[in-house]
Amino acid sequence: MRGIWDGVGIDFNRDSVERTMVIGIGLFGDSVERTIAVPCSCLSIAYLSHAFSSISLESNLSSLEWRHRMERPVRGTLSRVHAILSPPPASFSTSSTQTLSPIRNHLFFIFTPLSTHIHTDTATMDLINGLLNLVAPPFTFFTLLLFLPPWMFFKFCLGLIHSVFSENVSGKVILITGASSGIGEHLAYEYASRGACLALCARREGRLQEVADRCRQIGSPDVIVIRADVSHAHDCKRIVDQTVNHFNRLDHLVNNAGISQVCMLEEADDITNLRPVMDINFWGSVYTTKFAAPHLRNSGGRIIVLSSSASWVPLPRMSVYNASKAALAQFYDTMRVEFGSDVKITVVTPGFIESELTQGKFLSHEGKLVVDYDARDVQVNVSPVMKVERCARSIVKGALRGERYVTEPGWMKMSYVWKVLWPEAVEMINRLMCITTVGGESRHDTFGKKVMDIAGGQNILYPQSIQSSEMKAD
Repeated sequence: MRGIWDGVGIDFNRDSVERTMVIGIGLFGDSVERTIAVPCSCLSIAYLSHAFSSISLESNLSSLEWRHRMERPVRGTLSRVHAILSPPPASFSTSSTQTLSPIRNHLFFIFTPLSTHIHTDTATMDLINGLLNLVAPPFTFFTLLLFLPPWMFFKFCLGLIHSVFSENVSGKVILITGASSGIGEHLAYEYASRGACLALCARREGRLQEVADRCRQIGSPDVIVIRADVSHAHDCKRIVDQTVNHFNRLDHLVNNAGISQVCMLEEADDITNLRPVMDINFWGSVYTTKFAAPHLRNSGGRIIVLSSSASWVPLPRMSVYNASKAALAQFYDTMRVEFGSDVKITVVTPGFIESELTQGKFLSHEGKLVVDYDARDVQVNVSPVMKVERCARSIVKGALRGERYVTEPGWMKMSYVWKVLWPEAVEMINRLMCITTVGGESRHDTFGKKVMDIAGGQNILYPQSIQSSEMKAD
């Protein structure tokens, strides 16, 4: 509702929040408005409407226009009232001041009991929060003590059953993004060996054709290749549409496509140069999930998403990459709740795996893909790199057994325990190994890299494939 009354404006509008009103009463011109926020649980629209309609309209009231009608009767009371009150300027006539008095009388009548209600609400919420602070820890402890052991035993027995009666993907349709190399490529080989039909997607079509040919030789009855960039929503829709149009169904969606960045945040010349990391790693998976969801619901399918142990390990120089992987994990944990039992989800959190990333292929601070072996040695340093074939095999086996999470190598799970129980130690170790320089001024002369160089650890900890210098930054 809105009225204009000799420079006095009255606003009475519904806010976007349910059961919330905004009331504004102020003087236009040179006056300064002041705001009073009042949580109001005893004030109804009907009362306010009656209060304002009962104002005596004197000769100096030029017009009163009702801008909004009530959408429906108020079923409850209001939770918040914002009142904007301004005293009349000195130039106001006596009659105008007198005309204001009915409004002020009503407002005084309305807001006087509310000040007590504000304190009551605050005290009540403080009491509830204080009670929860006191009760929640012991409740959590005894609930876990009582219910967690039988639940873990039940999951163990269920895992044994699923290991014997795992999902059969022969003839099912599997869509894999980022299938031209690394984990995605070998996931395609694992599914092909089980007789699955494949839709392989990546930006490098030539490399995809090579992978597709090998999948056919291994045992896949039908393989299609789709050149696409998952950072574009329209490409992701096209990927799903082409797959469903060709196979008439979709059973598994494997969101594997990803890139990494290696640079300090402050080294980035233009921070937007690092946007592709989030666009590909996070949004690429979100886009494909959005468009594939109806088909996966129809088939009772599964989503396998490649997150990373970097989602909880704070590796320096990889801040945006770490954030993108943490976002993936949280997004798909939420999707489990939204999908329910219609679509199953397996979140994969690998450590360092034989791939282009561990070969030194990164997004530089200039936003260009580069191959930097020194930067790779600084980041990976003394961590053993797992063979990609074994990692892919474990991922597919875990997904077919219905596992919610797959972490490879298995010992990386303990890094999560360290992160939760002693985060300061994790941060200190990462700074020592990846940031602290020893015996040189170069940023590559870190403690972890020096240990690797002196001990010759590359020959022991790194597979032969990532020690070569033949990879191109394409």
